[in-house]
Amino acid sequence: MTTDLILTLLLFAPCILVIVTELCFVEAYDPESPRSISEIMNKADMIEERIERRERKKTMTLNEYIAENGDKTIEIQDDGTIRVLEDKGPWKPEKGDYYYTVDLLATSWDADRTDYCRLELGNVFQTREEAERMVHRLKARKKFLDAGGHEGMDGLVFGDRYHVYPQRGDKILMSAKERNVTAFDIWFKTEADCNRAIDSLTKDEVAALCWTGDEE
Repeated sequence: MTTDLILTLLLFAPCILVIVTELCFVEAYDPESPRSISEIMNKADMIEERIERRERKKTMTLNEYIAENGDKTIEIQDDGTIRVLEDKGPWKPEKGDYYYTVDLLATSWDADRTDYCRLELGNVFQTREEAERMVHRLKARKKFLDAGGHEGMDGLVFGDRYHVYPQRGDKILMSAKERNVTAFDIWFKTEADCNRAIDSLTKDEVAALCWTGDEE
């Protein structure tokens, strides 16, 4: 009887070992550990990404850092690390993107000569609303000139000149005297001419001249 018991235990010893091992694994099992093949692969990808990030964190001299980042704006993090802030320039489409022009038609950016000419002239807009606002501003400029407005130093005699100033809070335009003239300014010899230019504008044109960017 004892011999049979010993033989039985020896016969089933591998199975018993596997069961005990599995039980120990279950006891020590971390509930947050991956349970399936896909979860294991995802976990492996996350670990690999962390390793790559650590490898990218290299030490460099100050001269090397300046050579790599130039005069870009930086931000000092709480842990002492440095983050380079991205410059916020005007939007520029990439190949295949659609953009709008002042004719209010959507056009595909093909990176050809026509696209770049429009970009240089400021005739590339990300949205139709931006293009419409520019159309209203251009129409207002034409009405200012038609009402007797002057650009730049054209015919300027030093003295009081009238200008159109937007009251951004009230979204209205008003005339005021100003001795100086800026590069893109339109000025009037008389207050009557200035007020006539203001009165000729539509509501959309006034809104475009008073726009601050807060509406978007």
